[in-house]
Amino acid sequence: ASEVARCIWEGRVATFDATELLPREVFNITIGDIARMHGQRAKDIPIYRQHSIAALRSGWESLGAFAHRLEAMKRAGKLYYPNVAPKARDPEWRPPVPSSWWLRWVHSLVRTILSIPEESIYAPERVAHELRRELYMTTVNSRRLPELPIDMEKALGSPEWLARAQPLLWSGAVSAWWHNDEPDNLLIALNGEMNVAVFEASDTDLISGSRGPISKDRYFDLDGFHPDEPDSEWVRNNPWIEKFPYIHVKLKPGMGIVVPSRAYHAIWSEDADRLLLNSFMFPKYKAMEQSPASNFSFFGRGMQPDIYMALFHLKMASIARLWETRRLGGFFEMVKLESL
Repeated sequence: ASEVARCIWEGRVATFDATELLPREVFNITIGDIARMHGQRAKDIPIYRQHSIAALRSGWESLGAFAHRLEAMKRAGKLYYPNVAPKARDPEWRPPVPSSWWLRWVHSLVRTILSIPEESIYAPERVAHELRRELYMTTVNSRRLPELPIDMEKALGSPEWLARAQPLLWSGAVSAWWHNDEPDNLLIALNGEMNVAVFEASDTDLISGSRGPISKDRYFDLDGFHPDEPDSEWVRNNPWIEKFPYIHVKLKPGMGIVVPSRAYHAIWSEDADRLLLNSFMFPKYKAMEQSPASNFSFFGRGMQPDIYMALFHLKMASIARLWETRRLGGFFEMVKLESL
């Protein structure tokens, strides 16, 4: 625990054995297992997802309902997405045909009327499968899961610089998306396998400095780069990338990696039922200004105006107090990252 906390303090990318931080019962656990842990309460625990056409723009559902749907799709063999990774373990996989006769008939009718080849990416089965992918991309703050024994502050030995951790459970098949986050964070595989690549935080401003591909109208230097394609045309056209080292690791249950503040990183996984614990670390006011990572951390000396940081920490402390005293939540970054 102390070594992982030291890596965060020093701003070092490092892999670690997460079974030494968290109880072994949280590994190889599914969303369905977590729902069953909470019994009837699972229908009252919100889980947040991507806004999408498939979700009719709805941003949440209950843990119980999501677990039931995910397990039904698992039995039907509909949770695998090889198209999110350049080197999928089963690139020939195809979505199974619908189990309902009427839906098979509708799909056949659509293909016939529109003259869509059965193997086309626009085949109804494939379109429906891809639309469902966004329904599985969810998060839930583990503080909403009282039966799940995750206490990140205690697990790290309650280091003096740490004010509060925000541990989020992520599910869903995802493709690589390079970005950086303001807080330091830990990525820990709880269920399934997922690939992670992380650059050094000290290289962020040399590579780009941007948060990530925030707009299609703005160029982002890492667009087109994928660690699974070291000989791609993009790499041949951008030889500068070879000057920047990065760590690429396949996380399996019980494995974790430290991602320093503002370090570019990407995650990709072909399995919609994978479960990742992503714990953001929010330091105390000005605490990281004394750390070795101060020169490139979002919370480093002179990186942000003092008034901004004072208000930022006041906001995060107020959010924490509302949860601890009144169990009030609903404070989000982007569309589904809830702080409690």
